[in-house]
Amino acid sequence: MRAPDLNAPRFRYKFTDILTVDMVKAFKKKYPQYADYKDMDLLRALSLQHQLMAREVRDSRDGIELPSNLGFLFIGMVKPAGKKKRQNIAWAKSIKLGIKVLHKNWETDNRIGKIFYCSYVGQNRFENRQLWAFNACRPFKRSTSEAILKNWSNYSAIDPHHYIWKLFEKNKLKDKYDKRTSRQLEEYNEFELED
Repeated sequence: MRAPDLNAPRFRYKFTDILTVDMVKAFKKKYPQYADYKDMDLLRALSLQHQLMAREVRDSRDGIELPSNLGFLFIGMVKPAGKKKRQNIAWAKSIKLGIKVLHKNWETDNRIGKIFYCSYVGQNRFENRQLWAFNACRPFKRSTSEAILKNWSNYSAIDPHHYIWKLFEKNKLKDKYDKRTSRQLEEYNEFELED
């Protein structure tokens, strides 16, 4: 069994942080009612809002709708792909035993938890919605994986052969019928007979 080279150069994604001093200045210019706040206080408030949204995504089965109607975030459980190009190898066990050992994912009944982002539903659709994407940060991914290991059956199972937006449309239609039925039950009077 050939072990991976731990001293090999690593690939790192290049990213730009949008939470900069210039962004805070532009925010204060656009919303003058927040001009008295310190920059760090505004950044802490934004960070707290993101933490609360991440907690709600982890704790609720249905996920959340992002502000400004940007889309939906939720966690779903999917079955692993049939033929994998890359095997999921348990390196520590493989090196210890001298043979290749694969992860079997017994804790979650061989299902994989994924963070889904969908921008194709919503009351007000925005232009170029297919260009939007969601990239989760490392703390959100780690806390999500811990939540999935604790209670994986809480999250909805997603069929890989269906579009995500169709699930939302179906649920929206179901909610519409449920509201109409409850309204009809409130207005129902068994003593009034229609001719």
